Amino acid sequence: PRDFNANFEVAQMLEQMEPKHSLVYYESGIKAILALDPSPNNQLSVPPEIWCNVGTLRLEVGKQLDAYEAFQNAIKNCDSLLQ
Repeated sequence: PRDFNANFEVAQMLEQMEPKHSLVYYESGIKAILALDPSPNNQLSVPPEIWCNVGTLRLEVGKQLDAYEAFQNAIKNCDSLLQ
């Protein structure tokens, strides 16, 4: 679905009980946002708290390298917001 807000709401509801399913919804929402912004730095379009949640869930399901990438994106987004 292209409604990334709905994806994020469902993801938040599933975080505690179904982390794998929650991650699917978060990643789907991120893809929808990135599709709206074709620029090379489109990761900055995703709020840092979303990247942080994705990183945490990726750690929970054993995807350490993917989690690291998500946390890096969160830090980049925070830096861009501060400038």
